[in-house]
Amino acid sequence: MPTAPALRTVVRWLWRRADDTLDALTCGPVMTGVVGSLLMVLGSLTPAFLPRAAQGGDLIRWPWAGTLVLLLGAVLMLGSWLALRPGVTAEAVGRKGRRPRHAAVLILWAAPLVCGPPILSGDAYAYAAQGWMVAHGLDPYQMGPGSLPSSWADQVDPIWLETPTPYGPLSLTLQYVMVAVVGDNSPYLAAWGMRLWALIGVALLAWAVPRVAQHLGRDAKVATWLGVLNPIVLFHFVGGSHNDSLMMGFLAVALWLACRRHLFVAAVFVGLAAGMKQPAAMAVVAITVLAMNPVAEPAEKVRAWPRWPQLWRCVVALVVVVATFVACSVFTGVGFGWVAAAGVPGAAITASPSTQIGSLLSALLFNLGWNAASAAVLEIVRTVCLVGAALILAWLCLRVAAVKPMTFLVGGLFALVILGPALHAWYLLWPGVFVGLLPRSRPIWWLAVFGTVFWTIFAVGDVAIRDHVGWLAVFCAVVIAAVAVWSLRIEMRELLAERRVAVKR
Repeated sequence: MPTAPALRTVVRWLWRRADDTLDALTCGPVMTGVVGSLLMVLGSLTPAFLPRAAQGGDLIRWPWAGTLVLLLGAVLMLGSWLALRPGVTAEAVGRKGRRPRHAAVLILWAAPLVCGPPILSGDAYAYAAQGWMVAHGLDPYQMGPGSLPSSWADQVDPIWLETPTPYGPLSLTLQYVMVAVVGDNSPYLAAWGMRLWALIGVALLAWAVPRVAQHLGRDAKVATWLGVLNPIVLFHFVGGSHNDSLMMGFLAVALWLACRRHLFVAAVFVGLAAGMKQPAAMAVVAITVLAMNPVAEPAEKVRAWPRWPQLWRCVVALVVVVATFVACSVFTGVGFGWVAAAGVPGAAITASPSTQIGSLLSALLFNLGWNAASAAVLEIVRTVCLVGAALILAWLCLRVAAVKPMTFLVGGLFALVILGPALHAWYLLWPGVFVGLLPRSRPIWWLAVFGTVFWTIFAVGDVAIRDHVGWLAVFCAVVIAAVAVWSLRIEMRELLAERRVAVKR
């Protein structure tokens, strides 16, 4: 039984959190963001996001109306996020005292999204179908959800209906657990329940990112604002319920443990992250260097070869990561079928540069009558880009990681995402949640902010196009860009003034 002092400590902690949350509600931008979150939930009650069985009762019957409401919600959330950026005074956001705490703002903005259906992606329905397959003795690594027609398969995006899953063993196990909890008759409830794992990932990020920032001498508020409170995190991790959220949460905890020189436990968490999605394993290099020297990275350009102690510790950490991953595969019973399904993400045509360039060349060659070359060029371009990503990773590992582990991790993940065969908005959160842990740099700050603006436009515009109201995609792009420029007008004036002074010199 918990002791009285322990209970008092818990009660005091809960009281402070409740007090912070109520205090944050008195801040104008925070309340505007709450309204935006509510509008996004209202705009999601359309055939684009609800399961087929519930579509007779859609609250919004016209797709363009739902998309418009969703657009307004996204605009309000983006504007609120920009209004709360570090450097803006408390008075500028309508406060006479201190600024609202980021944890309280995150809770308030995420709460409405938690209550709505999965948005901006149908992946949560695919997770539920894969969990149902595991529960019935089917192997998602060998077949797609459509192999056994059911109400669970009806909700899955046709692109993934017949394809096996490439996810790690821990991801499949958590999907199975959720299906086992909700039962066989609730595919929508199981898909909605996948948000629990995503929320745990976001909570781990909110807890670990500011602590890692403090260890590295970074501004914890900037790191949290850029990497956790970011609208894209809320849209895709909370709203979309993606399993990438828990992967990144595990990685954030691993970085914190490494900063405290607990390399073995940090490697275990990297192994758990790889159990969600395999690319997380590359963080083993970063945690090794951080565990040996958890100090701020130098701001100047420094390149160094890894030292022998770093190399052998990295090998030991990698062994722990692999052992953890193997343990997940063996003890969960799902095995190693993901190896054969590793190429599944590239089966769809996405915004990936390699896929877009390859598709364009393929269409061009086909029109020229070179059918054989047209059929092969897409895979050739993808292979070249993957080789390029491997070379970038090797260079970062050999020349950067030894003194700038976070630069290696963020740069390596970014190269992997951009040059990979598949690119979705939530993939960019792999490096994105850690951008605030890099040495302070104005170009990186601007890249992160305008990247957030661009992917907000992309997310809502994609919904508009899929709902066959492309004119709303153009409208949303103009509105969101205008909101961003207006919100950042002071910083943009300062930047232009500095450019003019530099030119005169």
